[in-house]
Amino acid sequence: MGVNRGPKYPCIEDGLIFCFDPKNRDCWDGGTSLTDLKSEIVITSSNGVSKTGAITSEGYFTFDGSDDKLSTPDNAILDITAVTLQCWINLDGTWGGNYPTVLGRLGGASSRYKIRTYGGANSDLGLQIYDSTYRQGPKLTTNGGDISYDTWYFLSFSYDYNASDGQRFKVYLNGILDSQSTTGGGTIAADTQGLEFMNSAADSNSNLGGSLGPCMIYNRELTAGEVLTNYNRLKGRFGL
Repeated sequence: MGVNRGPKYPCIEDGLIFCFDPKNRDCWDGGTSLTDLKSEIVITSSNGVSKTGAITSEGYFTFDGSDDKLSTPDNAILDITAVTLQCWINLDGTWGGNYPTVLGRLGGASSRYKIRTYGGANSDLGLQIYDSTYRQGPKLTTNGGDISYDTWYFLSFSYDYNASDGQRFKVYLNGILDSQSTTGGGTIAADTQGLEFMNSAADSNSNLGGSLGPCMIYNRELTAGEVLTNYNRLKGRFGL
């Protein structure tokens, strides 16, 4: 009898270019083999990330905040002009250096898009994009502000220069719009960098500690209804 692997994607598929779900055995076989579910981009684990635990009902990886990280090579599918980045995350308050990335393209201040921190311990989280220059949108505070440590959250950050409502940056927390901004100078520029998770190679390999669940990247801005749908699909897995 074959194994029932369940739905391939834990999210809306329209515009999806990258989907990482540790619970799905097509993404992670319990060893060192990790593969993006949508575009089959190979994900490399460093310093034991994929060995921190067995496949669990929660479906997440734990990072020590010192040297654990995931990364991918460049892929043409990652060159997009608008973006929505989403992830399930549980930070534990460990900061290994300054400016670590949660999820996004490598490149430090020239990264084309990433959810990043804006400093060392207890700093804010926000979306950075790069069109013709570095730009940042609204942020979420940590350490008991918008985000408390040792608590699961669903983050959704988007940027669309041509947004119909003029609000180019949007930030959602647990499926609800938190803040937005008209900041922007153009569409996102192309690049030749891969992805990084819970680490910033360009910032002295700074790291974040905590747990990371499913991560999604879209080539468009998701609507408020779509963001809420993705939150509702997985909230039960994380006790929400």
